[in-house]
Amino acid sequence: MDGKSRVIFQNTMPSRRQLPTSCLLIYDRILLRSFRPWIRSFTFSYGVKAGEELKQLSHFPEHVTKLLKINEQMQTRDLTIIALGGGSVGDFAGFVASVFKRGVPLIQIPSTWLAAMDSAHGGKTALNAGGFKNQIGSFYPAHLTFICKSLLLSQPVERGTDAVGELHKTVLLKGGALWRKCKDSREFSARQIYQLLPDLIRYKHSIVQRDPYETKGLRLILNLGHTLGHVFEAALARSHGQAVDLGLVFALEFSKSRGHLSEKSYARIMATQFGRSLPPLPTVGECLRQVRDLERYITQDKKLSDGNIRFIFLNNVGKPIIEKTAVQEIVEFARALERKA
Repeated sequence: MDGKSRVIFQNTMPSRRQLPTSCLLIYDRILLRSFRPWIRSFTFSYGVKAGEELKQLSHFPEHVTKLLKINEQMQTRDLTIIALGGGSVGDFAGFVASVFKRGVPLIQIPSTWLAAMDSAHGGKTALNAGGFKNQIGSFYPAHLTFICKSLLLSQPVERGTDAVGELHKTVLLKGGALWRKCKDSREFSARQIYQLLPDLIRYKHSIVQRDPYETKGLRLILNLGHTLGHVFEAALARSHGQAVDLGLVFALEFSKSRGHLSEKSYARIMATQFGRSLPPLPTVGECLRQVRDLERYITQDKKLSDGNIRFIFLNNVGKPIIEKTAVQEIVEFARALERKA
């Protein structure tokens, strides 16, 4: 969809005929429970335990040493890495593909709803370092991404719930027909999310295509809700989806406070079933109270320019605004929101 990556939707896992001959499969070991025959059909594979620990930079040399030994057995330079798993596996395998032998082709097969709608697309890969997320990474889009219905529908219900944070973000950014489809839904079933995936993915690819390496600033709008979302994720160990939802409420409140989002528009959003599905303000306030050294988390996560970051506000549904904002202003508003909540 972005000129470099193809996305294929299909009911089942890809057949071997759909994949290159020389493949190295990097997969989440938990998927052996349901997809063992498919995984075992690969001569060369590397199972990993999903999670942020997988992305730790300190562990990377050990992984690379093992992968090089596997590659020696393959006796070929014509190698494609296939990533089968959620966001952490996709990030890890994508980074491996970007640096292995100075770069080899990458295929993504996301196994979670969150990865299927977000992290498997756009080409960002990352490892964690210094106690903070995604400090070391590259831009390396997959050559091909398979969205497999049977794989996604096999996930536990909570995985679908966790993905709703990114769904909420994309609906608020895109607006239009996507907003009309979603504004009357307070909950989203797995089958509803699958039906929405083409719209969600198409929107992300449309933004990435215009700013693939984040050099123009356009791609920054995809960070709506993520400034505080990443803080909650890192400081409170909230899941990504939960953290983004909390961050979205903060962004809406901050947008209203700064005069970008009118009281009328804010009330209209929050009066819908969609708005009611967002976390209540007291929950956001309580989470903020639990975060110590909020300024340090924000400055470590985001690129700074003279103490400012480019914060994503909302003028209305479908109308994001990027505005340079002092980190201290964000911290002060957060503390005020704590008291208000």
